[in-house]
Amino acid sequence: MTSIAFAILLTVLPSMNLDRETAKTQIPRVERIARSLHTDSKLANWTIIVLDLGEFQQACPYEVDKFEACSDPKTDVTRVNADWLMWGVSDKKLRHVLAHEAGHLISGSADEDVADRTGATL
Repeated sequence: MTSIAFAILLTVLPSMNLDRETAKTQIPRVERIARSLHTDSKLANWTIIVLDLGEFQQACPYEVDKFEACSDPKTDVTRVNADWLMWGVSDKKLRHVLAHEAGHLISGSADEDVADRTGATL
């Protein structure tokens, strides 16, 4: 019997307006923590874009009560607010938020409870 290994194609990008220092410190951090999630075959392609506050507010205008991140299940893209990252957010909190956002993408649901339950399994 043969086994097939699945690998996630994870891309973490800075936005065009993100300053170099933030990109230099936060992009590797976000990538390291996103890779620690056990998404395997559940999420084949995931793009995470780290945005400055203005870009984040434009990209996620429907998320009026969220300041950390937002995701689009149609494109498997998560947008993370760089200002939130720079406020000293712990790796544990970042992992929780990324797992929650991955939960939206895996489940295809906008429901916050569904995303929490799905993300908790990662």
